[in-house]
Amino acid sequence: MSYYKLLDTLRSQLNATNLINTITDGMISDVDLSKQTVFPLAHIVVNQATIEGKIQRFNVTILAMDILDGKEKYDVEPSIMSAMLQALNRVYEVMTRGDLNPDYVMIDGAPTLEPFTDRFENKLAGWAMTFDVIMMSEMTVCDTGFTSGCPNVTVTDGATQVQVLAGGTYTCSGGAVEDVTYVVQIDGVTVDTLTLDPTVNQTINFAWT
Repeated sequence: MSYYKLLDTLRSQLNATNLINTITDGMISDVDLSKQTVFPLAHIVVNQATIEGKIQRFNVTILAMDILDGKEKYDVEPSIMSAMLQALNRVYEVMTRGDLNPDYVMIDGAPTLEPFTDRFENKLAGWAMTFDVIMMSEMTVCDTGFTSGCPNVTVTDGATQVQVLAGGTYTCSGGAVEDVTYVVQIDGVTVDTLTLDPTVNQTINFAWT
């Protein structure tokens, strides 16, 4: 699912910075911020999502923060702010480059970064980066069960021709001695020829965008 892929991608990029100890997501109120061992902490908040044709757009905020630990602010705050900014900057740089992101989960546009200090009850310091992420939708019209406008599929199985609804499946029955060749046609036009092992049942999935 696209939502899980979004969270997995952000988690992976934050982990790769080696500057974050714990990564959480959801409501910030659900995180036990009293545990000092969780810091430095990055928290992912998905603010909203929109569907733009085959693209899904998510508006996301990542809070990257560390605890001031009761010390004088001027002793530790600059290093915390620098480290958390570096972590967020790396996420941005990697996710804006398509060649480094084969799943096409990419930041679109320029992010906004807001610094904060003495935030929350245990005085945390860091940055909140808000940005848009775009990714290809994993849902197609033909996956929904509505086949209007989706092409008809014909599978030629030996001497038998079988019509398969768009978004459906066809199971090749095993039992033949030699490999069997299946011809797949969309609206009468051959799009693929498959040679499958006849000794086992195999299923061909048909999903069209």
